[in-house]
Amino acid sequence: MKRILALSLMFVLVFSMAAMAQTYAIGSIQGEDTISFSTDVTVGIDKYARVWLVENKLFQSDGKANLLGRPGLYTSDEWQVIKLAKEYFADKNLEEPFWKEEAWEIDENRQGGTLFRVESNCDANVNVEFAWNGTPLNSELVLWVFRHRPNDYPPVNNGVGDQSLISTKTGPFDIDFAHNYEGQHEKGREYKIGGGLFIDFISQQEAADYTGVITITVSAAADEPAL
Repeated sequence: MKRILALSLMFVLVFSMAAMAQTYAIGSIQGEDTISFSTDVTVGIDKYARVWLVENKLFQSDGKANLLGRPGLYTSDEWQVIKLAKEYFADKNLEEPFWKEEAWEIDENRQGGTLFRVESNCDANVNVEFAWNGTPLNSELVLWVFRHRPNDYPPVNNGVGDQSLISTKTGPFDIDFAHNYEGQHEKGREYKIGGGLFIDFISQQEAADYTGVITITVSAAADEPAL
């Protein structure tokens, strides 16, 4: 037993000395002889991100987000939004206006939406929230969030419009989506917020300015649990 213990202690001592030997060197440097040692260096990069506004033209015409006031469907632009808006408001009987002599306002599309970008060095979650700043519109406002890629513009959550929207009437009042790290992207990944608004009848709200706030929040995605 004592012999086994002595051998164990000897092994630990030799192992420790070998480990220590890695952190220094001693020997001849005569002529072309050299000595050297190596030590590890670890640089840890913290999770970091930025988010910024590119432009905001939501429902804008002549620099202002103004709507005619006539009953019907208004969209921020006709790119991705108008198809989703027509589907969402289909139960409004878009072909049957309140006054037969006046057609629904359905072609009054504007100059664009709200464009923003996110750059991160890790997988991140993005939250988009809308809230009225004061008196709300009685008409329903719906906002969709899209990935603004060069060749396609899918809704952010699984390409499904109903999973990528905010409604001021029925909710949800905010949405979350994943911004995954896909390598270097100095200019960030671009996203677009487009909107649809339906005025049911002229007096649904008073003619005035109604203001709201879009808040975009970025946080680190949860780490995958270790196996």
